[in-house]
Amino acid sequence: MSNGFDPKRERSGSHGPGGPYRDERPRATEPARPPVEPPPSPVPAAPSLPPRLPARDLRPAYAYDAPPRPQSSLGVTSLLFGLAGAAIFVAVIVWFAVDLLDKPENSSGHDRDMLILGLAVIVAILLHVVGLILGVVALFDTSRRRAMAVVGVCINGLILTLIAMLLIIGANAKD
Repeated sequence: MSNGFDPKRERSGSHGPGGPYRDERPRATEPARPPVEPPPSPVPAAPSLPPRLPARDLRPAYAYDAPPRPQSSLGVTSLLFGLAGAAIFVAVIVWFAVDLLDKPENSSGHDRDMLILGLAVIVAILLHVVGLILGVVALFDTSRRRAMAVVGVCINGLILTLIAMLLIIGANAKD
């Protein structure tokens, strides 16, 4: 009685091409069967698929189809106030440097010029303060873009700091 187990082969480690569990007895070969055609389907064939889309079009719609957020109108206003105040401030400095330093102090138009310059500086300060407030408010609006608000806050803050430094220097100057 042979069960296909050979203790000599098991100890030696040579199991043959099929391994230790393969039955090495010859098998009878079956005749080749002809291929069977499937019966015709009562369901019509599916239409052909559209051409494959590029990988970027397969991403979710929210990833790239979201409309861009609008620019913050408060931020744009802050930037415009900052630019207008800066233009007034530069004009005051240029006017003071060119016109007032060339005139003698006791000329008739000196008081009028100083009044106009003082009012221009006050208007520039008010523009920058309002622009700074509008810019800070625009920074907290998360539904809109904040780039203009950041630029407006920077311009207004820098020029207000410069005006404050000039006022402190002017107040402490000795005659």
